[in-house]
Amino acid sequence: MKDGFRQVLFPSGFGYVAGATEYYEVSENPNAAQQNLRLTYVSAFTKAKLELTRGLGGVRGRGREILQEHLSEINTAMRSAYNISGQYVEDLDQVAEGLLRGYVVYEVDHDPENQEVYVSIVTTPKTLSAIANVSGSVIRCASIDHGIDYVLRQVSYGVVPPVGGKVIAVPATGQVALISFGSDIIGQHKNPTVDETLLQASERAAAIRANDAMIGMINGDRVVWVSGLYTAADYALTEFKTTLEADESINYELLEQVQNEVLGTMQLSDDYATFRRGHMPPGVASQVYSDGQRVYVINVYLPEAAREARRFYEEVQNAKKGSTKLDPYYELGGSSPVQKARPGR
Repeated sequence: MKDGFRQVLFPSGFGYVAGATEYYEVSENPNAAQQNLRLTYVSAFTKAKLELTRGLGGVRGRGREILQEHLSEINTAMRSAYNISGQYVEDLDQVAEGLLRGYVVYEVDHDPENQEVYVSIVTTPKTLSAIANVSGSVIRCASIDHGIDYVLRQVSYGVVPPVGGKVIAVPATGQVALISFGSDIIGQHKNPTVDETLLQASERAAAIRANDAMIGMINGDRVVWVSGLYTAADYALTEFKTTLEADESINYELLEQVQNEVLGTMQLSDDYATFRRGHMPPGVASQVYSDGQRVYVINVYLPEAAREARRFYEEVQNAKKGSTKLDPYYELGGSSPVQKARPGR
């Protein structure tokens, strides 16, 4: 059973892995089928984060059990009769909440035959210390350019799933780059104008998700899970029934046959939520890809490029017309680290 939370021994030391499996329905409508598949990835990813939160931080719980029993008796000249009833109630609430940082998207598996998607994430002391306040898959490379090329090849080959993000680290220089992904299903329509409109809408939706993923990587994900369980078991043995008369007197009527009733009910609810809040840093380069069925937006964030973008913005804000000469680096025809990091479409 791969779902749930467990401790694992890696070559670098102990770590914690949490995974979740989700299932999807196959639809004749290709748009609906692709959308169901994407939501299944997202759902499994969200539940994997919950499992890690619950395993590392524990669960707050509240529970109560109620047992009620009632006995009523009447005696007539001919016989005695009884009504016996009881009810058992179990009411449980559990909550897990925490801020996840430094986790790695560890494994993603899509099994079309069984219509299931499995996603797992992992965190170790080494990933926490290496990437501090970011989350996502960590790739250690000899250079930032090599790392970016490696990730973009994964995307173009369809290896990277539409969840999470990646961190590229260069141990020799201490450089770090963040890459976030956003995706959306491309709706299909026989009208070319509508078809193009759907493509543009998918690109905007994917861009929003890529930006949200970047904010989550930098600031962390607040994960909340609330689960409730309510069960009840009722039973009754009835030998007589009562009737309230118009004068408010009670009439007792013996039953010819004893009535036995049993009723069991259960309600189970699970609410999952992840929250992100923060600022999208300047100098983030974006690129759009499409495989015909899904559109991807990839964000690349280089801290060095962000500092240059911030400095340039401040120069523009403080410049007086005709009195400030901008750095030649930004003159027409020049290139920036951000532009170099952007892949061609």
